[in-house]
Amino acid sequence: MFSDTATQLQPVFAQWIQNTHVLASSATAPGATTSTSLTWGSGDLVVVGGKTALLPIPLGTADFLVHHIHAFTIHVRVLILLNDVLFARSSRLIPDKANLGFRFPCDGPRNGQTCQVFVWDHVFLELFWMYNAISIVIFHFSWKMQSDVWGSISDQGVVTHIMGGNFVQSSITINSLGVTHYFHGRIAATWAFFLARIITVEYGIKI
Repeated sequence: MFSDTATQLQPVFAQWIQNTHVLASSATAPGATTSTSLTWGSGDLVVVGGKTALLPIPLGTADFLVHHIHAFTIHVRVLILLNDVLFARSSRLIPDKANLGFRFPCDGPRNGQTCQVFVWDHVFLELFWMYNAISIVIFHFSWKMQSDVWGSISDQGVVTHIMGGNFVQSSITINSLGVTHYFHGRIAATWAFFLARIITVEYGIKI
């Protein structure tokens, strides 16, 4: 549905940042003739031993989607930490939480619904989302490089990328991230999981 060859979702803000870095060299370093990095979108590609080492990195629809996933995971982490700080000592459900220690038992949904109200659980939940955020960053970098940067170059100057030269296509044919995978219902399952975690965090904030 969304791709660079169909309905495009251009990351306008990220593209503006790239353009700012291209133009910044002329303002901050008048003697410079190029931008701070080829990846911002200017200059020729760098070839080492017939392989592409560096070249301008365009941003497209898949980057727009992954950037929003980055923002989502970071905001969820901040909300969890904020919840932990605000309700570390007391809450409407457990006003004497400070007297119960850093961790106390969970009664479960059928016996009082006191799960995910003590401090340690929020620390664990924050670490879990930190892992999610780091994993998506690694995924984004690795597949972006393989799709749009790394590859071999022919005598005619044509670059053949490892993953075919289209980050949109390569990002929807992998199994490591359900949000950008449109097969077998993984995108629905992943967003359902995200929604469930949001409800959990929101429930924790309200108590």
